[in-house]
Amino acid sequence: MSVNRLVSIKVPVLNALQDMGIDIAKDVPVFTRWAVEAERDGIASYYSFARKRAVLTLKNCHATLPCDASSVQLALLGDYGCDCDDLFNLISSRFVSLGAVTTDTFLLVDAPNSDTSFSLSPLKWEVMQGKFYIKTDRDGQKVTIQYLGFETDEEGFPKVMENHLMAIVEYMILFPDSFRTLLMFDF
Repeated sequence: MSVNRLVSIKVPVLNALQDMGIDIAKDVPVFTRWAVEAERDGIASYYSFARKRAVLTLKNCHATLPCDASSVQLALLGDYGCDCDDLFNLISSRFVSLGAVTTDTFLLVDAPNSDTSFSLSPLKWEVMQGKFYIKTDRDGQKVTIQYLGFETDEEGFPKVMENHLMAIVEYMILFPDSFRTLLMFDF
């Protein structure tokens, strides 16, 4: 039985470019974007992502998400740093015991120094076009998010599951070409 491991997204990109006989130097950015789209939107394995945390600064009602973010799991109003595992674990376990839906509904409003108390607010939030939006103006305030994001290699390229390589290569070879053919027709 083979062990699935993460490899740089450059592997399927270079394979597709080589298979198609395309100049590697100028088309790597476009093919990398297509490969990330294939992994994130089409193949989407939970195991390709790592649980990460980031502190964002709100400008009016929104903040820009990190580039590697795939989905936001939880949001805490305030700056709790990126090493707040215990706090997120406590809140996640309490959400489950309360039967709360954790997607896009709750923000932690107050987390006193106590490890056992916190209060929740039904402050609505959503993610659109790479930004985190809150329904009320919180200009200058911080929000700590827990999200699933791509693991990256030493050059900052996302890593994907090794068993997804062929699917990503096929996506880059077949889908964009079909899309380009559709664009040639005048609708």
